[in-house]
Amino acid sequence: MMWYFSLSGLLSAVASTVFGLLVFIKNPHDSKNRTYAFFCLAMAVWSYNYFLWQISGSERWALFFCRGLMMGAIVIPVAHFHHFLTLLGRRSPRLLTVGYLLCGVYLLSNFTPLFVAGVEPRHLFRYWPIPGLLFHPYLAGFIFYAGCSLWIILRARSETTSHRRNQLAYLLIATLLGYAGGATNFPLWYNIPLTPWGNMLSAAYVITFFYILVRYRLLDIELVARDSLIHGMVGLVWAIPFVLVVTLSRPSLPILIGLFLIAILGASFVFRVGTPWVEKIVDRVIFQGRYDYLKDLKALGGSLYHIYSLNQLLETLVQGLVQTMRTKSCCVLMWDAAGEEFRLEAQKGLALPANGSPGEPIRLTKQNPLIRAIEQHQGPLLKEELARQRTASQYYVIAREMELLQAELVLPLYSEGQMRGVLTLGPKRSGAMYNQKDFQLLEKLADDAERILSYMTVIYEQALTTAKIAHDARQPFQPIKSWLCRIRSGKMPPEEIPMTVRRVETYVEFVHEFFTDLMELNTLIVQRVRGEVKFAPVDLSAVLRQVTEGLRSRAVPGVELTLDLPKELPTVFGQERGIERVFNNLVVNALKFTKQGSVQVRVQAKRDWVEVRVQDTGPGISEAELPRLFEPFAQTREPERNVVEGMGLGLTIVKEVVALHEGQLRVESRLGEGTIFIVGLPTVDSGFAATHQRGQREGHLRPSPPPSP
Repeated sequence: MMWYFSLSGLLSAVASTVFGLLVFIKNPHDSKNRTYAFFCLAMAVWSYNYFLWQISGSERWALFFCRGLMMGAIVIPVAHFHHFLTLLGRRSPRLLTVGYLLCGVYLLSNFTPLFVAGVEPRHLFRYWPIPGLLFHPYLAGFIFYAGCSLWIILRARSETTSHRRNQLAYLLIATLLGYAGGATNFPLWYNIPLTPWGNMLSAAYVITFFYILVRYRLLDIELVARDSLIHGMVGLVWAIPFVLVVTLSRPSLPILIGLFLIAILGASFVFRVGTPWVEKIVDRVIFQGRYDYLKDLKALGGSLYHIYSLNQLLETLVQGLVQTMRTKSCCVLMWDAAGEEFRLEAQKGLALPANGSPGEPIRLTKQNPLIRAIEQHQGPLLKEELARQRTASQYYVIAREMELLQAELVLPLYSEGQMRGVLTLGPKRSGAMYNQKDFQLLEKLADDAERILSYMTVIYEQALTTAKIAHDARQPFQPIKSWLCRIRSGKMPPEEIPMTVRRVETYVEFVHEFFTDLMELNTLIVQRVRGEVKFAPVDLSAVLRQVTEGLRSRAVPGVELTLDLPKELPTVFGQERGIERVFNNLVVNALKFTKQGSVQVRVQAKRDWVEVRVQDTGPGISEAELPRLFEPFAQTREPERNVVEGMGLGLTIVKEVVALHEGQLRVESRLGEGTIFIVGLPTVDSGFAATHQRGQREGHLRPSPPPSP
């Protein structure tokens, strides 16, 4: 009969160890997982010592293990209360502080007669603990904190929706059974002849909370059952020989400790070798291939790398997810920069039309509550979690958007650090929840898709750039071709030919400058990436004087170009040709758009930097154009004439040169108030100069960082 009590302790110990480790390893950063693992640790300490107490052969070791099991029993009610607070989103810092302080006091006195006075034969047991003076307040605290845990469940159940009421009702019943089973050990402490048959329920005490974490999406119950069964079978096969040896031979303590160490040390090897074999048997015999989709999901990620069409990529992704994960629906929305919205690009299984209106495509702007929630969450968003993470009003607004997409799970797709798409998955056909392993594989799949999207985005942008270059380079040749045809056909009057030739020369020079700028931009990018450029001290005053004197003639009548230099200006460290190009482009740009007033170039020394401001009184730049101002081929429009001049490479070159110097570049502008370009360049005494000079001496140059957007 005594084997029942030793077995109950061993089963409870194994359950606490396995489940506690599984939950903690799944997500050690989550407070719910940590508090559950801590509770399991307390249960394991109690259970292992309970098992060793039952097989003890002497009064001395029986007393030792009784005091050992009380180390876990002291912490269990407070750890359990702490776990419930975290799990249900409650706070009670005072009760927790008092509880853990009392645990500390009891633990300090545990190995003294104040807590466990001794052991003696009672009822069916050879050695049963005798309560000390402090055991009585401990028992009162045990009952109090157990009651607090039950009260938290009741409060949470009364405040939540009907869906969670059932979960909390199951939790309440299981907790009552768990506490009742463990409490059957207390009567014998007071010589009440009640056999602790309910001790076996202590294992259920742990499994119940394991199920709770499962219901909160940390682990799927069936998946957990599968993993637990696999690990449990391996552990049981390894543990049975040791249990039989200990139970039948009752070895001395040194031998017992030796067997225990052998079991612990050999367990890692046995689990590593035995788990794959047992996993195949369990999947084939018990789960009958229900988890084959996990392998299919991994294979789907690999297949995406063989696709070079965006439409095909999205269709394959949607079709593959519906088939492998057996979901009712799936769709992908991609960011449309022109319309500034996420548009439906691929779907399968969606029964409703967009936004509930027939014939309209699904569109979500960045102000949509669901999009804002995804950006704030920065990860997978599960509908079931919204009720816990959001207020009631937020939950219903976001949940409604998810219902329109028939989505149970929403996953963002990123490219170059920006959210480029949204992947939605409907409920599983089986009714099962999305589990942690699903999340891990889906995030890996999203990473694969993001890499391909980034590559396709680069290719697409390169194609647009090439098309833009071809379009802009072709424009000047249309009038040139027309003029030459007129000259060759003799239709142009002779007196117009000299003027036409000058026009052709102007256009040819324009095209030549365009390709020169393009080649210079390419050279700057290559130099920055490879770190090939060599810097030297530069007299910024001389450079600015040369630029302003050379461009003064370009100012229209009534516009004054001025240069304001301090008496003493530190020498900057950089590439003189590049610095000259920066301010040449900025001043040319300012003069081009300033029809009255002035263009001022002001210089100011600031510690290790020199700041140069190029300020004009032109029409200014609209707020909408500012973010794209330094992009290649971006052109600002002159409001009064509604015309665009230039090819849009000048400011891009400015950005690249400043980035090459690891400098600073800002622009301030408002329509009707003019524009200020602010450039900061390092001096010869700056850290940038010291680092670069050291690199040149040692024969290597570090690449400069990319320009800030």
